[in-house]
Amino acid sequence: MSKQNVTDFPDRLISEKECAQMTGLCRTTRWEMEKQNNFPSKRRVGERKVMWLLSEVLCWMNSLEKTSNEAATNE
Repeated sequence: MSKQNVTDFPDRLISEKECAQMTGLCRTTRWEMEKQNNFPSKRRVGERKVMWLLSEVLCWMNSLEKTSNEAATNE
């Protein structure tokens, strides 16, 4: 089976709940990380609603996995 890239799937916006479920991070942690440019930027889609691009969150998660694998290899 071939490895699929994030770009193989159509992009969509994900909700606060979906983002929390995918990342395991609470809203406050993501907000702090975003301020430090360590998490993808949210998109304001309404007066009180924000969402994230799925592709950006998946790329962020993939970068964490790569960093973790590289650290394990260097030990």
